[in-house]
Amino acid sequence: MITTVGSLVEQVRQKAADAAESALRAAVARMRSGEQDFAQMERAVLSEARGIGRIILQAAVETMDNGKTTSHRPCECGRSQRYVSDRPKRLQTLLGSVEIQRAYYHCGNCGRGAFPLDRALGVEGTSLAPGVQEVVAWADAELAYGRAAQFLERTMGLSLSKDAHETVSAALGGAAEPHETERAAHAWAALPGAQQLYVSCDGVKVNTDEGWKEPKLGAVFRAQRGKHGEPIRGPTRYVAHLEEAEAFGQRLWELADALGVEKAQTVIVLGDGAPWIWNLAEFHFPQAVQIVDFYHALERLGEVARALWSEATPEAKAWLEEDKTALYNGDVSAVLASLKALAPRRRDLRELVHNAIGYFQTNRERMRYDRYRAKGYFIGSGIVEAGCKNVIAKRFKQSGMRWSRAGFLRLLHLRLCILNGDWDAFARSRFPRLSISPAAYF
Repeated sequence: MITTVGSLVEQVRQKAADAAESALRAAVARMRSGEQDFAQMERAVLSEARGIGRIILQAAVETMDNGKTTSHRPCECGRSQRYVSDRPKRLQTLLGSVEIQRAYYHCGNCGRGAFPLDRALGVEGTSLAPGVQEVVAWADAELAYGRAAQFLERTMGLSLSKDAHETVSAALGGAAEPHETERAAHAWAALPGAQQLYVSCDGVKVNTDEGWKEPKLGAVFRAQRGKHGEPIRGPTRYVAHLEEAEAFGQRLWELADALGVEKAQTVIVLGDGAPWIWNLAEFHFPQAVQIVDFYHALERLGEVARALWSEATPEAKAWLEEDKTALYNGDVSAVLASLKALAPRRRDLRELVHNAIGYFQTNRERMRYDRYRAKGYFIGSGIVEAGCKNVIAKRFKQSGMRWSRAGFLRLLHLRLCILNGDWDAFARSRFPRLSISPAAYF
């Protein structure tokens, strides 16, 4: 039995040296034979290098304590569990399969068994090591399950089933949500109060087991005026969920509160004109400046121009350009006058124009774009629209996809972890540092 660091190192050194020599001979032989291209050789050598790493990792885990502290430990039933024996477990790691020995405890009263070491390592109920769980969850958050499995097998030699991917992502996704607001507060804790704090939200349709539903996404970001008065965007954080507007409004307010909405000099709510957004703003951010996204407003005019004229005609271009200039200058009265002057004969076109007039009348105080630009405010909600694409559409609206509510939300929270820059903090909370003392060698 190995009893010293020196003898352990010597044994591992010899095994690793033998493996390295074998890998080198194989690589030279493949090069001479010309049977593989360089990319194939890279992958082959990488696989052999993982084998050397596995030798080192296996030796390291053999120095761990087995998790036994006392002969008895408390049980959930109120009695105690008794140490029975050490039992082996094989773990799939980023370097290959390794074996660990863990103390097994059993309760004679309720029949529960426990492996304290499994919990300490973050492998309770799974044979996948934390590093594997992390890369699987990250890949699944970015790629469809099948493609994620192919990618990890090709790049990392991890061969896992689609079910294994779903299980890992479900577990980590469920753990990611509860601490989103806490991570947000920590992320901006050192920043002073913002000159401008923007709150923006939107929705995007996703196909679910219950039909097409609209998850909502909010973005909160900081900005300040540049040397020439232009707004300069700072840090941005997203929040998203599949829920009604009232519940989402509370979630968005909690994020904004964690990010210092009360300390901001100016709070600005940017939206596309949907009534639920302004209802949310009135309730949660009554102090905020409300701005309708300029490009959504312009698109309303574009819809009218395309319907009444062919988009490429000089009449459409001239009408749209004149109204665009008026809108940009905050002259909503001129835009309304231009719309009211239209007199289409078709009923559907009259209704389109009527709805456009209602839209601009309802939102005219949110379209004072000349004033907003003079104060150095953003007038476009491109940040939240990009968020809808990057957070939701890119992963959840691929061809043929249909989601359960639970499956959607678990992956959604993993994506938020990635795009908010929270992944490292989340992984540390999920897989804390080892608190296990080396057993026999130190």
